[in-house]
Amino acid sequence: MKFKSLLLKFFFFTHLASMSFAQLPEHRGMYVDGFVSQILVNKQETDKLLDFIESNHFNALTLYELHLIDFENVRQVRELSRFIRNARKIGVKSIGAAAENTDFFLNKIIPYNQSQVSRARFDVLNFEFEFWVPELYQNGKYYCQSYLQPNGFSCDQKGAFQFYLQEIQNIHQLSQNNGLITEAYLGWFSQEQADSLLPYIDRLLLHAYVQNQEFAFEYSKERLLLLENTDEPIELIGLFSSEDQFLKQWLNDNDNDLLYAYSIYHNDLINFRNWNKVYENGYHWFTYSVLPEDAKVIDTIDETRDLEATFAANISIGPNPADDFVQLKGDLDWVKEVVIYDLNGEIIKNFNFSSKIFVKELKKGIYLFRLIGENQVQTFRLLKH
Repeated sequence: MKFKSLLLKFFFFTHLASMSFAQLPEHRGMYVDGFVSQILVNKQETDKLLDFIESNHFNALTLYELHLIDFENVRQVRELSRFIRNARKIGVKSIGAAAENTDFFLNKIIPYNQSQVSRARFDVLNFEFEFWVPELYQNGKYYCQSYLQPNGFSCDQKGAFQFYLQEIQNIHQLSQNNGLITEAYLGWFSQEQADSLLPYIDRLLLHAYVQNQEFAFEYSKERLLLLENTDEPIELIGLFSSEDQFLKQWLNDNDNDLLYAYSIYHNDLINFRNWNKVYENGYHWFTYSVLPEDAKVIDTIDETRDLEATFAANISIGPNPADDFVQLKGDLDWVKEVVIYDLNGEIIKNFNFSSKIFVKELKKGIYLFRLIGENQVQTFRLLKH
């Protein structure tokens, strides 16, 4: 089994190389469960988590249990701030706060951010409310008692979705007002629901919870096509689970290689069709406590990782997604020209370098920004709202 796995990887990554596929995706994320009750209160566990993040090249985190923090307690806030700053030092670019309602973001996360320097703040508001799960929204169940009935919504699928839509609209406005990203986790939805939700979501985590990763894309395909059929472009992240009932055994049979698991999904997705609205940009894992302790990415990416880290440390582009303009920051002395392409490879705009680039006239969609110098080229992807 191990030999077969290695052989498949060899042919697989040879094929990817022929497609000019960057083996490390831009987004490499993980949910962190037990963050407050087990990790933040224990320096050894905190250091263990940070080592795991660094060794597996994660650059995006979603933190659970933040409701357990007393944001009036200076010591607890200082510990949270220290963790976020330490995560930044090892390459984490995106740190999300997970919650089930707008009020928590408004009353806890935004005031926390306002009290902190930029490197200690949250970047993402992650909304998690499973409106498609009857066991959560039916009469007498958790959502019904905690959110639906108290806010005048019916305890059925329609009421759960209406509550979700109301909250994601409010969260999106809150994110826009504070320069943050609105991120949402979705399982199952209809075309009508996708059409309603996508204008308010910057980054979508779409679950592909399977026991065999060979079927992850097929499991997701119908929902991906619904997303492709909307009017709104969307940054999409594949959400995988290493829980016992899902990929735990498959990972064990495949060297616990997280990147290989993603690459199977990615390869199937890009070979299925040309995507015009769906911008697939990486992976997110559920969740830290059940990921293999010896999880890894394959050694052959090390050179790519070092190159990416160099660029990531020296150049940034934001805001992304953008409405009116983007600002380039970092080591930019070498850049002479900027060329903007659409996903069909057509040149939309080219001009002499400027660190502030106005994009208001661009249509909604995904664009490639190519920075060109005498001996160097660097490309960024931008989502235009």
